[in-house]
Amino acid sequence: MEPQKKEVTKKGWYADTNLDVAIKICGADLNPHETGSQEGIAWIKVNGIMIVACYISPNVQYEVFSNYLLKLQMLLNAHKTSKIVLGDFNAHSPLWGGTRTDKRGDALSELIHQEHMTVLNDGKVPTWECKNRFSFIDVSAVTDSFRAQVKKWRVREDIESMSDHPYLTFEIDLMQQTSNNTKLSPSHPWRLSRKNKDRLSKKLKQLAKKLEKDKDSAANKWSQLQSLVEEACRSTLEFKLGERSGKTTVQAMQKVYAKWRIEQTRGHTAKEESLRTESP
Repeated sequence: MEPQKKEVTKKGWYADTNLDVAIKICGADLNPHETGSQEGIAWIKVNGIMIVACYISPNVQYEVFSNYLLKLQMLLNAHKTSKIVLGDFNAHSPLWGGTRTDKRGDALSELIHQEHMTVLNDGKVPTWECKNRFSFIDVSAVTDSFRAQVKKWRVREDIESMSDHPYLTFEIDLMQQTSNNTKLSPSHPWRLSRKNKDRLSKKLKQLAKKLEKDKDSAANKWSQLQSLVEEACRSTLEFKLGERSGKTTVQAMQKVYAKWRIEQTRGHTAKEESLRTESP
């Protein structure tokens, strides 16, 4: 969370070196066995789970943002354990909400993919709102192999946060067993030839019909969407080895998510749309 700087110097708080982001331990039985901090990043380990809190200003240049992600990735790679990354990245992507992306969103999406993590955000409720403007800039991501243990992620509109960022909550099931033998897929770009694009388009249409027939709620459909798009990419595209160039699977997925979110928001009334504007 973004803290009040005096508050986070008290016992039970673990803040970054600038006191811009911090983690609060509320349970008396929760004792971090390892902690660390650097500029814009604070982290702890509790019960073998690494929790990382992040913040980077929207006002810094992209080069600074890119270097920040590099430091974050180096930290994640240094710890071979289940991880949850929570942060106000001031980055835009349909992967975590909204209908647009920016350069920051592309870079963060790629990091999440490379680190074999899954975004928890369902994109239904903005994570930042001020007056008539809103945005989706707070991102929650979890290690793929640990995903099943993290449940009930939600934006808490029912609790006053005294901030333009609402609280985000979720539960961790520590009793559920996870496999240590999960085979992670490579993070290579996809080869997007004209032939492959046509095959992908056909496959996505088939999966879209499958999703339309499903009688589940929009929230449940969203939880299925990522796996369906990944299935489509894996069944139709080839890996392009060597130099990283061209479109990656993440960028291809972002376009699909953007179209899906536009369809989901068409149900809003004209009055609602006129009163609220997604922040640039």
